[in-house]
Amino acid sequence: MSAVPDRPRSGLLRDTDALLRGDLAPTDGLALGILAVPLARVVRIALVAGVIAGTAVGAFGVLRGTGHAFQILSSAIKVPLLFALTLAVTAPSLCAFSALARSSLGAAATLRLLAIACATALAITASFAPILLFFALCTESYAFLVLLDATAFAVGGGVGLGVLLRMLKAVFPVAPRPPVDALDPATAPGPLRPRPRPEEHLTTRRLFRVWVVVFALVGAQMAWVLRPFLGAPGLPFEWFRDRESNVFAALLHALGVLLRG
Repeated sequence: MSAVPDRPRSGLLRDTDALLRGDLAPTDGLALGILAVPLARVVRIALVAGVIAGTAVGAFGVLRGTGHAFQILSSAIKVPLLFALTLAVTAPSLCAFSALARSSLGAAATLRLLAIACATALAITASFAPILLFFALCTESYAFLVLLDATAFAVGGGVGLGVLLRMLKAVFPVAPRPPVDALDPATAPGPLRPRPRPEEHLTTRRLFRVWVVVFALVGAQMAWVLRPFLGAPGLPFEWFRDRESNVFAALLHALGVLLRG
């Protein structure tokens, strides 16, 4: 019997597995400005994962909060929108930093890097969906669900930004120190070359770490602007709430309510 040839691996679950393993965006050619990313597949992962995460978050509003079925639809739309708007607000600054650092990647490739980071963050957040649904069914504590959902999104966002930093390290590699013998005029073959500085690109890396913090802050406040995601008990369903306070004050308030029991 003749062997059956392997079919190319495809499908949403396989693409998500490849994304999380790093196979969908190889870093080998980043230092040379080469980034081969199947953008359509990455966007599909981000959209589906965002809808799953939003559905899990909005379930509390239907079960324990507003009781309106539109809360699930609203949250399923808002979670992908949250990452898209955060990307739109922060992408210009990353492209500007990248150009100032003389990155080998152009603006389009830099945006693909961000797409990979956002898709990874959404995939990780969506993986918490069963846990969020479980607690939505088991608890009536709105403050607890606020903190639980915030933790899930923080973990997902942290993993996504970690992937972005890892890829940026491949864009800006630090030159290793050569062996000491190679720098000795008596033993080095040929003319002595200047020692490469290990500090090369370290300043650039620190600059991008600052940008990552800015991205996280913008994303957190964007979530506050787009609220509600859960649907608070005792309040009617609304697509958007009035803009008041900020996300950090709200999280501290939820923590205080939870601790007071």
